[in-house]
Amino acid sequence: MKSIFLLPVFLLGIITYSISQDHRYSFSDKYEVEVPARLKVYTTDGFITVKPSEGNYIEVFYIVEKGKNFLKISREEMDLNYLLEVREVGKLLDISLRRRNENKWEVARDRYNVSCEIFVPKQTSCDLTSADGNITLVDLIGSQKCITIDGHVKMNNIVGPVNASTSCGNVKVNNIKGDVDLQTTKGDIKMTVVTGNIIAGTSEGDIRFDECEGSIAGRTSIGDIKGDLEKLTGRLKLVTRSGDIDANIPAGVGMDMKLKGKEMTVPNLDKAAKITENQIYGTINGGGIPVELSTQNGNVKLSYDKSNKDIMN
Repeated sequence: MKSIFLLPVFLLGIITYSISQDHRYSFSDKYEVEVPARLKVYTTDGFITVKPSEGNYIEVFYIVEKGKNFLKISREEMDLNYLLEVREVGKLLDISLRRRNENKWEVARDRYNVSCEIFVPKQTSCDLTSADGNITLVDLIGSQKCITIDGHVKMNNIVGPVNASTSCGNVKVNNIKGDVDLQTTKGDIKMTVVTGNIIAGTSEGDIRFDECEGSIAGRTSIGDIKGDLEKLTGRLKLVTRSGDIDANIPAGVGMDMKLKGKEMTVPNLDKAAKITENQIYGTINGGGIPVELSTQNGNVKLSYDKSNKDIMN
């Protein structure tokens, strides 16, 4: 009987250890919340990772570093250099982490960075901001917003609308059921298994999409756009100034098409299609959904059925 009693306690210890030891942490806090919950986090320097857990609480593990050195310190010790403010308003938990001397220049080895690994109820909407760090979200239900100036954004298995923005970093989303708005200035955007209306924009980077359903508006200045749509329910508009475009569309969909590029490869067009030196206007399957693929200094390829004979201009 004694061994049977100890087994659940042992397993509980394993579960707790696996949660808290994904990263070394300096200290932690735990807050009871109402579900569905809302979480807002801002940190000046550091990554933010949010994962689901069982229970109606949010548990935050703070990782404090000085330069590249991990510090096992208390909240009171961190408070000398970093200000931690926590507000609880209704279902919202609002966490703010700021350097006390934000205007003071410091060499990298003397600068304090505070990151967060956070465990939340599965039904939690997040609003996360890091001035300098990566943001990762997995396995949540609710609207999600992630902003970082210098870092990457990754989201996986989200049910709800998604908004992600970074200046110098890549954006990668997978298995999203909801409308998506992804923006970066210097980075790539990759989307896999997304169902919803998609907006994706970058200035210097590529855009990739695979196994997506819905509509897409994608734009880049310097980069390629390539992908596969399993179901097209709304407008498809892909534009790049300097790069190639390669899009695959389901067969049988009626489309009003406008293509622009140095070389264009397209499926069979209706007879009334207008073909010029670098543009094609026409319809497929009698017309319907607007499809615009445009590049100034690249090639365009549109396919929707490999058995069709391509027309090249």
